[in-house]
Formats: sequence, C-alpha cells, structure tokens
Amino acid sequence: MIARRVQRRFRFAGRMLLVVLAAAAMARPAAAARNPGWCLPPVFEGGQRLHGLPTPTLFWLPLALHQHQLCHDAATHPDAPRALLIGNSAVFGFPLPAEETLAERLNQRLAERGAPGRVYNLGWVNSYELRDALVLRAALEYQPDLIIYGVTPADFIHAAPVRVPSVAAFFQSNADALRALADAPLPGLAEPLERYESWAAFRGRPNELWAQLRDSGAFVRAATQASAESLARWADPTLPPAPISPTRVRQMVYDCSQTLAKERQDYADWQSWNVLAYLETIRHTYGIPIIVLNWPVAYEPVGDCYNVRYSAAAVDEFNRWLRAESDLRGFGYVDLHDLLPGDQFFDSLHLTAEGHRRIAEQVGPLVEGVLRQRATQRPPEASQQP
Repeated sequence: MIARRVQRRFRFAGRMLLVVLAAAAMARPAAAARNPGWCLPPVFEGGQRLHGLPTPTLFWLPLALHQHQLCHDAATHPDAPRALLIGNSAVFGFPLPAEETLAERLNQRLAERGAPGRVYNLGWVNSYELRDALVLRAALEYQPDLIIYGVTPADFIHAAPVRVPSVAAFFQSNADALRALADAPLPGLAEPLERYESWAAFRGRPNELWAQLRDSGAFVRAATQASAESLARWADPTLPPAPISPTRVRQMVYDCSQTLAKERQDYADWQSWNVLAYLETIRHTYGIPIIVLNWPVAYEPVGDCYNVRYSAAAVDEFNRWLRAESDLRGFGYVDLHDLLPGDQFFDSLHLTAEGHRRIAEQVGPLVEGVLRQRATQRPPEASQQP
C-alpha cells in the first residue's frame, strides 16, 4: 500500500515537472545573469554532472544545465567564484562516480585549504570541440570566474556531422543554438557550424521539437529514478554503490596500420577548426582566465603508433601545437600528456581514480590561485555572450 502511494506521488510529480519544463523552456533567459531565474531539481549524481553514466539520456542543454549544481549554487551563493571544467568523457570522469573525478578532487582541495569557490564538472561523453563550445557558451549564463578545458587529439576530429549517434542527438536537440549562430559563428568554428546549420535545416523544426520533448520526458524519468534511489538509500543506508560502467580494455597489441589509416581519414587538416580561438574571444570579452590541460593519454607504443588511437608523430605535433596556441592566446597551460603510468588508465584515454587524484595535485595550486584572486576582484559584467 505504501509503495503504491509512493509510486502515485512520483507519477504525479513527474507530470507536474513535465509541465514546468515545458513552460520554463519557452521562457529561458537569453542574457547572462549571475543569479539564474530558475533551476530544476538536481538529477544526475545530485546535479554534479550534466548527464548520467554511462551515456546521456537527454541532450537539451537548458535542462542539463538548470538541474546542475552550478545553477543552484549561482542562485544561493551568487558571489562565490565559479570554475567550469569542460571536456570529453575522460574529463567528465567516465566510468567513475563523480566523487572520484578531477572536479571533486579539486573541490576537496579547495575546501581543505579554506579557498573560495568551486569547480563544476561540465564534461560530456565523446570527443568533439564544437559540442564543447556550445556547452561552454550556454554555461556563460552563470558568469564563470575560470574556465578549465581538458583536451586530447581526439577532440579535434575533422568531421561534421560527426558519425557518433550521441553527438548527432546533441546537435538535434540544440539546433536552436546552432541557428542562433548562423549570422555570427563562433571564432575558429565557422565551417563546422555552417555544416551543422545545414544539417539542422534539413532535419527540420518538427524533429527538433520532438527531440526536446523526448529530452523532457527523459528528464522526468531520470528525476523519478533519482528520487526513488534516494528514498531507497534513506531506508537502507547499507545498499552498495552503483557498479562502475565498463570501458574498453587497454590494448597493448593492435594493428598500427589501421590506426594510421583512421588518423588520415578523421584528422586531416585538423588545425583549421580551432575551439581555442573561441576561448580567446571569451577571455577578451569577459576577462575570464582560461587554463588548458593537455590531458594524459596512455603510452602503448606499437610501431609508429603512440597507442591504438594516435600515431606517435600526431601526438608530438599536437603537444607542440597546443602549447604554442595556449601561449599565443594568453592561456594558462598544464602539460599532463605523459604524467601518468599505464596502470592509471582503464584504456587509452580514461583514467582511474588515482589518475584523477594525481592530476588534481598538478592542477590544484593553479586553480586555487586564480579563484582566490577572482574572489577579491571580479571583471566588469558583459552585456551579451560572445
């Protein structure tokens, strides 16, 4: 009887939340504001992430951001410094729970040292610089005080549309954000934006609206599940934690010729699309410091290959290019590419909890210094997003 009453209440709450989502989506604020107008119940690991493990179930950024802890903290502590951590699934911390990833390790360090501010994990699975740019652009609503961007060569894949279903779903749900950039594309990303604008126009408005309605339903289901899990853990605190999501295993034996062929196919002329140009615009417009992390990748050499993903020559070229670009654009730069031994990787890209801890040790002092400085002096507010 009690279980049926709880289920009925969850269903009723879900229907009401869907109505709220639809109304809020029609009236979402366009201008940046340090104190957001509305937030949604935190869903994904208590709002510590934009989506759950192992892959996203919704892709519409307004829903993902407004359930995030970033939104709630901006509303309740508007003057506290905020650092945004942007990046791919490795930066997101796949396949670990949020508490064991870089963002939370940095937050633990800040708390232990009595430093102001917090780091917010805005990572997203898969690797694609245009997707990261749109996540960051949407997050500027919360006027961050620091942007930390972890990148690998995988983020600079030279393809649009990308042949990854979850990335395609992301751009379908956020096609309105793409259309908004048609007349003023993001610096460094004009060509992929043009390609995705054509793709969105071909797909048509009805598909976009359906995708957003699908995402709203997915959010309601996720919120209901999160509430049920919280209730279950309240009733039985001894319940074991959720199992770690599977990853690909490390590949010490692979066909290097296949790696080289895929590299030539996917990364030809990769430097001509450059999210760092957009980051430089943000730095100039808002005065927000940028820290670029050359994210570590596993060293598993076979022939001319660095690992199963990249050739050794490509990794060397990327390392030189990323340092030069960061210096040229006035970014902070931390080279982590060879920091970790092989046993701190699940596979060629994703790190163990110990790997995240060691990165936090390297990055923590720089992040703390910037947030302490930003706590005492904030830049003038800009009137609109770049």
